[in-house]
Amino acid sequence: MPVFRYSGYRTDGRAVSGTLDADGRRAVIQKLKSDGIHASIVDEQTAGEARGKRASVAKIERLPMITRNLATMINAGVPVVDSLAGLAADEQGQWKEMLMSVKDQVSAGASMSAAFEAFPGVFPDFYVGMVAAGEASGALGKILNRLADFLESSSALRARVQTALIYPIFMTVVSTGILSFLMSFVVPKIARIFENTGNTLPVPTRVLLATSNVMRDWWWAMLAVTLLAVWQIRQSYSRNRIKYDAMFLRVPLVGRLILELSMARFSRTLGLLLEGGIPIVRAIGFASRSMGNLHLRGKAEYLAERLTEGVALAAAMREAGVFPATLITLVSTGERSGRLAEILIDAGDAFERDFDKGVTRAVSVFEPAMIVGMGLTVGLIVVSILLPIFRMSQMVK
Repeated sequence: MPVFRYSGYRTDGRAVSGTLDADGRRAVIQKLKSDGIHASIVDEQTAGEARGKRASVAKIERLPMITRNLATMINAGVPVVDSLAGLAADEQGQWKEMLMSVKDQVSAGASMSAAFEAFPGVFPDFYVGMVAAGEASGALGKILNRLADFLESSSALRARVQTALIYPIFMTVVSTGILSFLMSFVVPKIARIFENTGNTLPVPTRVLLATSNVMRDWWWAMLAVTLLAVWQIRQSYSRNRIKYDAMFLRVPLVGRLILELSMARFSRTLGLLLEGGIPIVRAIGFASRSMGNLHLRGKAEYLAERLTEGVALAAAMREAGVFPATLITLVSTGERSGRLAEILIDAGDAFERDFDKGVTRAVSVFEPAMIVGMGLTVGLIVVSILLPIFRMSQMVK
């Protein structure tokens, strides 16, 4: 029996989505109608296709632009339904379908935030919460502009990180390829010359030839062992991710960069949510999900628990033991002055600048280190080849 994915909303405006087994699309619509659900999207597909479709829709680089355009239209006085229709008209494929679904739900009386909840892979929890706060306060356009600023800044940060990693990855791949070529093809040909001489070869040369033979004859075993090791590490990481994430924080340089990036995301997201009127305990729950490191995320969730017990945010951060002293001081100042949201956003910007500088320094150190390492390796190969040649030339003299 075919599987159908549906999105819709109940009579009270709550968004729903899921899958149903049915003989046809009409049967799905009738079944949902009997359950009190108005279906806006019904697509036939397998469960695997549904997951792939949701994943392909959730491309974060499209969300900032759509949020900005939506904010512009709402600030210009365009009704929400017309704004969503205009956005949908400019989109294609899955984004068009999704925006039309949101428009239909809003037209039927649902709030835009409730309609967004039907697409959790596209609109994060904090995004939906901010939209809900904007609708409640009557400042939806302003909130959407702040969200667009936040999403654009986050997207730009990801782009900078990816750009910074391109050169090191390229150098690593090229260096590995050059060394593999030398050891697998060049060195074996030179080895035949030495074998015909019958002389005892220097130790560095014998080590080089032995390594070359292993790489040439057992490359498949080395590849298999490498792939198995990578698989084992991935399995171990997925089972013990919190422990690994805590360990990464103790790695020199890398740990500092992870901490700065996580603090930048957490501080800016929390400040944005507080500025939008989200209660602080709920805002911390949303902001913690922006931290890629699960160990730090657990510490952030601990803050919400302590706040419900009446502990101040700065004191809870101090108890957690992972938050930088500068951030704790800023939060304490913000709590006393009533400017916590503004100070958190500024702190997020400061941590992001520190992260950018750290990445720049790391790349600037990696580049010469990679060049020196490559030069030393090639130099050792050259010396290992030249040593027996020098020895033979001395014997001739």
